[in-house]
Amino acid sequence: MQRVWDLLYAEDNEEIEQDARVPRILQLHHRIRLRINYFEELDENAFIDRFRLSKQSVTMLLNRIHHQLEHFTNWNYAISPMIQLLVALRFYATGSFFITVGDFCGRSKVSAHTIVHRVSPAIATLSEDFIRFPAQPDQIRQAQGEFFEVSGFIRVIEAINCKHVRVQSYGGEKAELYRNRKGYFSINVQAVVNARLEFIDIVARWPGATHDSTIFNNSRIKALFTKDIKYLS
Repeated sequence: MQRVWDLLYAEDNEEIEQDARVPRILQLHHRIRLRINYFEELDENAFIDRFRLSKQSVTMLLNRIHHQLEHFTNWNYAISPMIQLLVALRFYATGSFFITVGDFCGRSKVSAHTIVHRVSPAIATLSEDFIRFPAQPDQIRQAQGEFFEVSGFIRVIEAINCKHVRVQSYGGEKAELYRNRKGYFSINVQAVVNARLEFIDIVARWPGATHDSTIFNNSRIKALFTKDIKYLS
């Protein structure tokens, strides 16, 4: 193994025979990166600290999107669905640059970019299965009861707030629509949670310059509460 490693990284080492040297093109483009499977290497607490999800949650998520991440290739060292998911989760957990995430997971900047843009839509397809607003009377009563147990508030179903998620400038004539009152570019995301801190509604389409009240006034949540008297009784 050491011999192979020396060959891959050799340039002008006189100790290596001429006929055993690896071509320069192989040296430049096919260097082996250290790839660690953090799911296997880290214990539960260390794993959660780095990826914000438990191993059980990651396993469940992978089982749901595994078929969307598989890609068949003749190249060696294909990136497995598990590693792809961990790369994306690391990016979500840190909000760092692709090159930083790639270095952490033993991938290139380009690979990290490709992986995140492959995994994100796959996860988004599960939104309707997990982000659901209570619609039936028994669901509403249960949500009200859980909020009362937690905070003592009566007839409360949800907690709502907006959060500015930083983005790079999109450029163009409408770029300044994304600059928020704090001076940086963002998307103003409205999120609704229940008493168990589970997301039950998300609106993530408004530029950072948009006021929170504008997002709420144009959301289906407001329409639901103002038009359906069952939610107010």
